[in-house]
Amino acid sequence: MGGWTPPNLIARQDLDKARQLLAKAGYRPGQLEAKLTFSTGSPATMTAVEVFQASLQRIGVNVRLNGVEFAPAFQKLQRFARTKNAADAEDTMTLNGVPSCLTHMRTSLH
Repeated sequence: MGGWTPPNLIARQDLDKARQLLAKAGYRPGQLEAKLTFSTGSPATMTAVEVFQASLQRIGVNVRLNGVEFAPAFQKLQRFARTKNAADAEDTMTLNGVPSCLTHMRTSLH
């Protein structure tokens, strides 16, 4: 969101609370893993996914980065729009109509 941001939209980060919620859900630090698929080619996107990865690491969530080229990701998104096939939706989400960096998260226990 560019421009002015109302102060009430900025959430306070409470890492201890986040860790408590993960523990309450049954996850120990390092036990939860997320796969983040994003479109490559933009330095801004790469910065965003690295910040996201580092942020979750602070509460013990491991994030695997999966960079994909824009064209194949967009074709998969178009195919999903036509077929509604769940396999085409995996790892794909849109932000303003294009594949986004915050795309698909899958949890798994190690």
